[in-house]
Amino acid sequence: MEFFVYCLKNNYSDFEGKVTKKEFWTFTAFFAVITLALQFITGFISGLTTVGAIKYLYLVFVFLMVVPQVAIAVRRLHDAGKSGKLLLVGLIPIVGFILLVIWLCGKTDDGKNVKKKVQPKSNVKVKTKK
Repeated sequence: MEFFVYCLKNNYSDFEGKVTKKEFWTFTAFFAVITLALQFITGFISGLTTVGAIKYLYLVFVFLMVVPQVAIAVRRLHDAGKSGKLLLVGLIPIVGFILLVIWLCGKTDDGKNVKKKVQPKSNVKVKTKK
């Protein structure tokens, strides 16, 4: 639970950096549990009332959680030594989803393949003594 709250408070839209497998899967599990609970609750409440909008409460939650879910997945791919753009591979039916799950479950890379931010070069030349 603490990973879920921490990610929402501090890293809501942080697409840079890394995240461990434990943090990613804990966040994803709590997201799934909360979504299923909201579906059950809104389904039960909508059966008791005639208010149509209440049954879409869980959709509002899912919509609000799109950015943090994508952000944590991108950071997990960075931790595995992959580019965050590979998250788009999951849009390919069946094969893309399987590849994405394999990458997300993969072992942590020690930073050899991860691009680092390049500092801008200055135009000032440093004179050296001969």
